Amino acid sequence: MSKRWIGMIIILMLAGACVLSGCGATEPLPTLPTGEQIEVTQGAAVMLRGKPIFYVRSRSDTLAPSERAEIISRRLAAIANNPFRANLDVHLIETDYGTDILIDKDLILTVTDQDAAAYGIARAELAQRAAELLQQELLAAHVESGAEHQLRGWIQTFILLCVLALLLWLVNRLYHRLVRSINAEFTRRFERQGADESLRYMSQPLRLIMLLLMRVALVVVWLTLLLALLPLALSFFPATRGYYEQILELVREPLIVMWEGFAQFLPNLFFISVMAFVAWLVIRAERAFFDQIEKGAIRVRGFEAEWAALTKNLVMLLLMVLTVVIVFPYLPFADAPAFQGLSIFIGLLITLSSSSAISNMIAGVLLTYNGAFRVGDLVEIDRTLGTVVEKRLFTTSIHTFKNEQVSVPNSVVIAASIRNYSALAKDKGLILHYQVTIGYDTPWRQVHELLLKAAQATQGLLTEPPPFILQRALNDWNVTYEINAYTQEASRMPRILSELIANIQDTFNAAGVEIMSPSFYALRDGNTITIPEAQRASDYQAPWFHVGIEAPAAPIEAAPPR
Repeated sequence: MSKRWIGMIIILMLAGACVLSGCGATEPLPTLPTGEQIEVTQGAAVMLRGKPIFYVRSRSDTLAPSERAEIISRRLAAIANNPFRANLDVHLIETDYGTDILIDKDLILTVTDQDAAAYGIARAELAQRAAELLQQELLAAHVESGAEHQLRGWIQTFILLCVLALLLWLVNRLYHRLVRSINAEFTRRFERQGADESLRYMSQPLRLIMLLLMRVALVVVWLTLLLALLPLALSFFPATRGYYEQILELVREPLIVMWEGFAQFLPNLFFISVMAFVAWLVIRAERAFFDQIEKGAIRVRGFEAEWAALTKNLVMLLLMVLTVVIVFPYLPFADAPAFQGLSIFIGLLITLSSSSAISNMIAGVLLTYNGAFRVGDLVEIDRTLGTVVEKRLFTTSIHTFKNEQVSVPNSVVIAASIRNYSALAKDKGLILHYQVTIGYDTPWRQVHELLLKAAQATQGLLTEPPPFILQRALNDWNVTYEINAYTQEASRMPRILSELIANIQDTFNAAGVEIMSPSFYALRDGNTITIPEAQRASDYQAPWFHVGIEAPAAPIEAAPPR
């Protein structure tokens, strides 16, 4: 902003302060007449330009005190707001019904014996005092309604509007500058990091949220300025000054109550602040302690490093709950019936909440400390085989080999048998095994040799400890052999098993040994061998059927003709 604008703003604000504060000569308002004031403790107030003059305490015929006060206030307002009215003399007339108070020829009110009895003084004295009050207030209103006061009011209003427009303009300038800064900052950040369009698209919600908050703040500031400055214009004119004072009173009363409540709450606030500060220090200390355990800088016997994250959050939650329980009686709304009802409602919701959610949460905590598996382990839970990618408080996420994300409830996990393939793979190795059936005509030593050869040709299987063979069953037509081999790559288990099976096929076919898995039925004389043609011997020929005919022991006699 240029120096010229700054100078204009300063001059405008100084002039506004001078005029708004009422600089210049003003006529002194007439003072109250000397003498004892009318005691005001009860009744309906008679208002003139926003302030009470006196109070009506008794009825008149069918009119209640509030109705009488309203009628008198309207009559006074009509006279006081008429700038062309010159005669404002107040005089009294005695009648059979009471004492009439008139301004010129206009009846304002009638003071009755009931009014005098309500105040405990004579009727004539009460009427005289009321007339003196009316005379004083009307003269003051007439002075304020002069041309000088009206002109000053319009000048003050004009300056107020100029100041308001200037403030709104400055707020708008600041808002647009902040919006441009936010957009420029997002653009610079992406250009600096070389972000692609997908990341730029993902960041749009954050930018839009910030812009929305800025717009909400702009509207709030606008409303605050309008509500704070526009009612001030009512105080510049005598006819509307009372409304301004009423608005101030409406604002002042809650502020007074809030300040008194705050003053009474200060000792409790000090106690709550001390407790919150102590709790904050303890939470910072325990978070730093468990962070060091998670990083491995601190070792505690019997406490795993992976337990640190959950334990840190649980301890923090317990400390926060304990702090709330301690400071709750010191809160200003602790004894409020509405807050007590809200507490009962929240407790009822927790009581009636889903038991499965609670059981899943408890199971999630137990799973962290039972050590059944860790994030990154290859496990099989409830017939789901895959890698654990995340352990949440309610569910466990498993990434399967088919690129599926499976969320298993923790209550199911804690109740199911968990098969962990990664727990011992790094240290002792995971044993992968597969069974084949080979006919009895093949020597078992040859089968062992071929299976071991297939295992040695498989990538990912260890040579130490060496693979070994188990003969599992002697079936009706074949023998069941099982190859067992060690691996430390549990995450590649399906691919290693697939490669092992392929190597078994190639090794047995190359050796001319038929695999009888699961079962193979054939007439062994006169059938082509099951080995693929490319892997058969070059001189192989399918055998023929051999049929033997044996002559009978005695000739067969022909049957006699019939």
